[in-house]
Amino acid sequence: MAGRTFRVINAPLNIRNAPGINGTRVIGTFAVDQTFTEIGEPREADGFRWLQHERGWSAERSLTDGRVFAEVVASEPSATPPTAARRTLRVNTPVLNIRRAPSLSAPVLSVAFSGERLTETGEPREADGFRWFQHERGWSAERKLDSNESYAVEVQEMPPISAPQRVELPDGTSFAPAELMVRLPVALGQIQWIQYFGNTRFAYNLTTDRNTQRRRAYLYAQGLHGGVDFGNPNAEIAVFAGMTGRVSAVRLNTDMYAPNFVMIVNGSYTVIYGHIANVAVSLGQNVTPDTRIATIDTAHNGANAHLHLEVRYQGQWIINPLLILRAELRQALLSKFDDYASEFQPFDKWQTPLDQPVLQLSNPAQAVVIGPAVSG
Repeated sequence: MAGRTFRVINAPLNIRNAPGINGTRVIGTFAVDQTFTEIGEPREADGFRWLQHERGWSAERSLTDGRVFAEVVASEPSATPPTAARRTLRVNTPVLNIRRAPSLSAPVLSVAFSGERLTETGEPREADGFRWFQHERGWSAERKLDSNESYAVEVQEMPPISAPQRVELPDGTSFAPAELMVRLPVALGQIQWIQYFGNTRFAYNLTTDRNTQRRRAYLYAQGLHGGVDFGNPNAEIAVFAGMTGRVSAVRLNTDMYAPNFVMIVNGSYTVIYGHIANVAVSLGQNVTPDTRIATIDTAHNGANAHLHLEVRYQGQWIINPLLILRAELRQALLSKFDDYASEFQPFDKWQTPLDQPVLQLSNPAQAVVIGPAVSG
């Protein structure tokens, strides 16, 4: 498979003199978004899959916990005619094994998680009672042959989704959202699950009496989810600023957005990065989109570890973080996590990621719950 081009998505990525950790030495590093071209065949050693390039060897991914450090951006020429369409499939089971060959007896190389998309690179095969499809990371079961049970479903390219040019505020005024965020705070390939802003099932359940303690922060923004969550339970998943601005707060060992959070200001916007660890910025620091803020905290949230991204406008409103994403980033995110029916609480409105309301920033004593939780 030599000749493929890879982009670094988790940095710094070490460059070693040989494939492995034990007995090798670091001879350089790659930064996020740097690219390199494969010049030899991949190897597996010390729990990682290694790629050779002109500067040495670097890890592509972990073989044990699903972490990915570099993703393909250009594949080697294929014998498949250019007119032959290849399917893209979305994983619709919590965890899908990726194997070396289309067989239950083949070694498991890694796993894909619910919502991840895998693009076919070869013809499907049938073996061991399953239909298998090949993708750039190996082979996975698509479905059982003797039942309707499926593990990945074909998806179609989503048409462009436009954000509103102006957003209505609860006081009757409106504003034009600025696309401040020019890169995702967590690399798209490392986002295993998402929880959108607003009328989510999670936020609805938190408004019941037994969850009073958990909705301590502004009644979870009036009974609705006040941010977007980017989930990944693996250690050392980097969180980036994604935008320019200035660090206005660093809070450590706090109950709100525990265990730590950082706030970055740009004009009328304040962006909160919550549930983080290994904070790498300081109060008053100027940041750029590529500034590493922290990592996703795994010690406190375990399998539910995630970055909570929250956006406040003019110190008075909580707005949908999708509104400040650059258009192509928003499109990519919405296309990857497009099962909206499972995300949102059944209600007569607010059923898609971009039609969610602006929320009032207030303390718990003043917050007025809105949406389906009012009568739930």
